[in-house]
Order: sequence, then C-alpha cells, then structure tokens
Amino acid sequence: MKDLNNQKRGSNAIMRLPQGALPWEAFSPRQRYSFLAMLFLISVVSYADRQLLPVVLGKIKLEFGLSDGMLGAIGGAPFALCYAVSTLPFARAADRGNRKAWLLVSFAFWTVATMACGFVPTLLLLFIARMGVGLGEGGAMPISHSLIANYFPPDVRGRAFAIFTAASTIGTALALIGGGWLAQHYGWRTAFLWMGALSIPIGMLAFGVLREPPRDNTYRSENNTRPRLIADLSALSTKPSFLLILSGFILYSLFGYGPITFIPTYLVRDLHVDIATAGAQYGAASAIGTLVGAVVGGVLTDKLFRRDPRWLVWLPAAGFAVSLPLAVITFSATTLVDFIVWVAILQAVLFATLPALFAAVQHVCGPSRRATATAVLLALLNAVGMTVGPLATGWLSDAFSAAAYPQSLRLALLVMSWMLAPAALLIALAGRSFMRDVE
Repeated sequence: MKDLNNQKRGSNAIMRLPQGALPWEAFSPRQRYSFLAMLFLISVVSYADRQLLPVVLGKIKLEFGLSDGMLGAIGGAPFALCYAVSTLPFARAADRGNRKAWLLVSFAFWTVATMACGFVPTLLLLFIARMGVGLGEGGAMPISHSLIANYFPPDVRGRAFAIFTAASTIGTALALIGGGWLAQHYGWRTAFLWMGALSIPIGMLAFGVLREPPRDNTYRSENNTRPRLIADLSALSTKPSFLLILSGFILYSLFGYGPITFIPTYLVRDLHVDIATAGAQYGAASAIGTLVGAVVGGVLTDKLFRRDPRWLVWLPAAGFAVSLPLAVITFSATTLVDFIVWVAILQAVLFATLPALFAAVQHVCGPSRRATATAVLLALLNAVGMTVGPLATGWLSDAFSAAAYPQSLRLALLVMSWMLAPAALLIALAGRSFMRDVE
C-alpha cells in the first residue's frame, strides 16, 4: 500500500513541474493520445463488464423466478451502492498518490469479480459478486478523468473526453452483441467468464503504456498541507454551478440507468425478439448513435468553449431538452426497425452532451480536486441513478401490470423518460454562476 503513494522512478514517478509550467506540456501530442487510447480500452472493458448483467437479466429471471422489481434490484443496487462507496476512497488516494498504480489496482479487482459472476450457483452469490465489480470499478472513472485533465489542455479537453466517453458505447455494444451471443448459445455464466478474461491482456498493456503525469503547480505536495476531504467537499459545496450540474446529472441518471437497463428485456418481451437478436441490433444501433454523438459533441464542445465557457453547461441542457421527445418516440415504437432508428438518434443526442458535462466539472472543481469532484459526481450518480433508476422502472412495470395495463414495461419506460425535463432545467441554471466558480 505504501508503494502506491510514494514517488517512484520511471514511468510511475509523481513528477513536479517547474514554476509556471503546465502538466500537459510534459508530453507530446502523440504520447497524449496513446495514453488516451489506453484509458479508452480500460473504459471499454469496464462498461462491458458493467453492462453485461442487463443483457442476461431475462435468463436470470427465468432461472431464479424473479419479478421485474427484483430484476431492477439485482440490476442496479449491488453494483451501484458498492461503486458509490469505493469511488471516493479511490479518488482521494489518486489525488494524493500515483494515479496509474491505483487505476491498475481498481482494474484488477473488478476483473476478478466479473469472472466470479460466472461461477456463482445462487442468486445471493451473484449479488455478492456484483458488489465486487462495483467496488473495483469505483476507481476507474475518477482516476481516468483526473489523468485526462492533466494529459490535455482545456481547449482540447472536450475532444479528449468525447473520445473517452465513446468507450462506454463500445463496451456496451460488446456486452450486448458478444455477451448476448454467448448467453444465447452457452449460458449467462459463460458470458461473464469470457468478458472477465478479455480484461487480462488489456491490464498488462496498460501497465506498460500509461505514465503518471506531472502534478499541477497548484497541487500541494507536502503531507501537512494537502487539502483534506472535508475541506475539498466544503469548497465544492460553495460552487452553485457544481451543485446544479450534480443535481441535473443525477436526474438524468434516473433515465440513463433506469429505462436503459431494461431495454434488452423490453425488446425480448414487448417486441418479441430473441436475446441474441436484441443484443446485436440494439448494440449496433447504440454503438453507431453514441459514437456519432460523442465525436460531434466533442468537436462542438471545444468550438463553443472558445466562444464562451458557459457552453459547457448550455449544450448539455439543450441536449437533454431535445432528448425527452426523442425518448417518448423511441419507447412508443411498435416495430423493431422503428425502435432501432429512434434509439440510435436518442443515443447520439444524449452522448453529444456528456463530453461537455465532464469537461464542465473539471473546469470548475479546482486542480487539486479533479479526481475527488468526479468521484462525488459518480458516487451520487450510482447511489441514486443506478440504484433508484432500475428499481423505480421495475416497480412501475410491476404496478402497471398489477393494474392490468397492457405492455406495462413500455409504459414504465415512458414515465421514467420525463426525468430529462428537470435535468435540462437545472443544468441550464448552472450557467448563471459558472464563470464565478472557475478556479
């Protein structure tokens, strides 16, 4: 443990910059993008491991005889609550020590837990194994965001976050297409085993490629002057724009983690396709839509940022507002073709907003709180969005079914889509204090 926080030689060293120097100046553009590519791959397998469970929920439901409410509980709570618990400790360790080392510890932990999901004989053990995946993945995003913020200057950071955000698309598509095919032909446990095994060579490559970037000059290196957790949280709580971004993002996550979790189940149940077809077609549509959205959103974010930094919140607010009618159209579709077309458009618009939002958090949080601010955001997104979102969606579906409403799951998805309206409003309001909160 001590070695993780000590300064080291070579690629793991925690370097200090000369006065006036900036951390991204320590690397060439080629190096920056090679590091980003490695973080991208790590994020791909992170999302693949995370999103595999929703793909196989239908088979788990049949094996263990679960209701939609129980599916929502299994699909969200074990992972999300443990993710929320672990993300802040990982982030604090990263802000104080070697981020590369802590990222690899996180990576190894969730890889082992993912493979453990493939060996479980009971629902309780599956619940515990998913808790392990959440505990490990809690370190991935805040540490990666902190690294990206030090690898890239602010005027191209939106593009870097766009590329990184697109990893969720590839990872989700990998889970949907590859995991769906494996589950269909070899069973859901085999899907977990192979998905976990895929991470092993990526972890070995990351060990050799990634480098710990220099710290910002504003980072205080002496142990007795490092900002404490309470002081950092207090500083973040005094920034109205950060609080509004956080609140809007949480409301969005109720949609992003709620209805989205049930889409494979919805396609099988309401549109009558098998799990392999649902995974392949939804996975392809999601991948195309989110890749296009992330790329366009990243380029647009950087361009608009140069005109006015407040576009980091105005752009996501507009995107969420447009996404509401798109979600209603998507979940009202009665054929697989119509659904696939509209879900691709919906994903494109939603993912065009995420680079700007992540860049906005990094812009206002202060350089010594990069990983901590991201950890606070992700902890709440998972504790609230990934836990309450699937639970609420499943509960609504069960309630509508008990009331004899036809296609109860479709109706639940439509109701949950309205979370996008207040999310758009809160993030738009963040623009009023955004410039005052920048450090």
